Amino acid sequence: MGRRQMVRFQAPDQVDRSNPVASVAELGAPGGMQIGQGRVDLVATEHDAHLRQPGDHVEAEEGERPDTIAQKAYGNPFYDWIILLTNNMVNAKYDWPMSNYEIYKVLESEYEDPYGTIHHYEMDEIGPYQAGQRVDETFYNGTHKLNIDGSIVTKNGNEICRPVTIAEWFTDENEKKREIYLLKPNYLQPFVDDFRKQNKYKKSGNYINQRLKATG
Repeated sequence: MGRRQMVRFQAPDQVDRSNPVASVAELGAPGGMQIGQGRVDLVATEHDAHLRQPGDHVEAEEGERPDTIAQKAYGNPFYDWIILLTNNMVNAKYDWPMSNYEIYKVLESEYEDPYGTIHHYEMDEIGPYQAGQRVDETFYNGTHKLNIDGSIVTKNGNEICRPVTIAEWFTDENEKKREIYLLKPNYLQPFVDDFRKQNKYKKSGNYINQRLKATG
């Protein structure tokens, strides 16, 4: 991943601090965590070209949550659902980056030997190969002729690639989730208004009002 350019948090004027009830519950997205996959894709894709620009992201630090980032970015923790939607996160329990302790618990409970079991093999940057490129065990155990700067050299697979354990792979994948994209402040209120319009319940046998319907 390239060098990250962090943005300075500044709560936009569009956030109405006198009425902080612009919550996920009011907007029809309970907890910001139970949006259907289709809806997430629709909202994120429709706005994606306009909502993001290079540098509009932050890194979720250890222990941070969607609501704490929303508070810093927008001055309102109830805009946590915006953080989730614009990052195409359907279920915060699984899509949000885990803490180090949570990673440890998952590895210990779901894998027999996560620190010793090989998940895959990755190349170093050499010849035609890019760093991080995946190869199989046969490549790792074999020998290979490479053209390096016009010279043909023979290398053992274990000289030019390395095994990656389950624990390393799981941790690396979790780290990728820490890069959180932010909605541009000037698009915040239009985004909220549009989401509110698209998520009003239409009249049916379960209809109670525009933001509530019966279940069961």
